[in-house]
Amino acid sequence: MDLGGGLDTASAGAPAYSTSETSETSLDLGSSADAPAYSTSEGGTSLSLDAPAGSATPPARSSRHTLPPKHDLGLPTIRADERRLMSEHEPVVELTRLQSAAGALEARVAVANPSEVVLGTVFETSDGRESLVLPGLAQQGPDPRSPIFRATSSGVAVNLRHIRQINRFLIFAVPTRPTKQMPGGTVAVTTYGHARLELPLVAGPSLGAQALLTAYVVEGRLVLRAEHDPYSGTLQQVTAAYGYRELSWRDPYTPLV
Repeated sequence: MDLGGGLDTASAGAPAYSTSETSETSLDLGSSADAPAYSTSEGGTSLSLDAPAGSATPPARSSRHTLPPKHDLGLPTIRADERRLMSEHEPVVELTRLQSAAGALEARVAVANPSEVVLGTVFETSDGRESLVLPGLAQQGPDPRSPIFRATSSGVAVNLRHIRQINRFLIFAVPTRPTKQMPGGTVAVTTYGHARLELPLVAGPSLGAQALLTAYVVEGRLVLRAEHDPYSGTLQQVTAAYGYRELSWRDPYTPLV
């Protein structure tokens, strides 16, 4: 079939429609290099059906519900119902997030005569305030209306539901004898799930106070350390030795609260 020489169907820029001898239809949409380009004036919208291969894809949105990364501190942990001695060779235990945030952490002393020693705690809040809690002091802390730390003649308790308001704390022992003799025994620390940690209370003379256990809040988890510290001093000296220097004192043994 001859369409004549007046019409050139293969000219540049024009789509070519051709039929073969077998009546099959071929449709060429301009795959040649001279295909027409469609563009709008400045400020309009440009439509390109042949996007460059290297075009950047928009970054994926990060979910606002993404959990913060968890860091493995590589420290020993303790299971529910487990009982462990915090020895000089293994003095550190890391509590899980659940153990650090549920219920209460309680420290009690086991000695022949419980009236010969009391436990207290000094702490630092997340906004940098320091305070001290002892049996007999009028103020428990940091907020007397809803205290996180309580101290009684039987021991100290820490309300773990508000532990994120605390940076660190120290549990210490104070002998009640006039001679300031420290009785021998054991301090038992219990937490959620009935996990129990034990550290020795060494008998001997003291100058008024003995550091027992330090605790730090690390990414919502409590890291506990039995100090096994042979150093003894007045309560003011012991708390200052562990970095609590923003307290006011009535005398070296009595804080001003």
